[in-house]
Amino acid sequence: QIVCNLLADASKYAPEGSQIMLQLETTEESAVITLSDDGIDTSGGMLSQDTHAIGFNGTALSIGLTVVRELVEAHGGSLVASGGDADSGNRFVVTLPLAQTDGPPPA
Repeated sequence: QIVCNLLADASKYAPEGSQIMLQLETTEESAVITLSDDGIDTSGGMLSQDTHAIGFNGTALSIGLTVVRELVEAHGGSLVASGGDADSGNRFVVTLPLAQTDGPPPA
């Protein structure tokens, strides 16, 4: 749900020909999902209506990014959003803790 919502919002506000990049890295303790795009910057208003996004297609941001934040926090993770000026794109970094096991992996 987290990845679907991030991808849906990125594609909703990306002009034709834009790139959306998705990356997954893991450590012993966490999974880090990074989504970046070169569409309009919506990260500054990611949890509320953003005037750039409203101007782009006449609608407000979906609730998708709010849902992402709530899901990430419910799983003990963090969400960091960044972007530059109105046309520099977005970067969302989701960090989720991995489940810890007490023994060796099942055979």
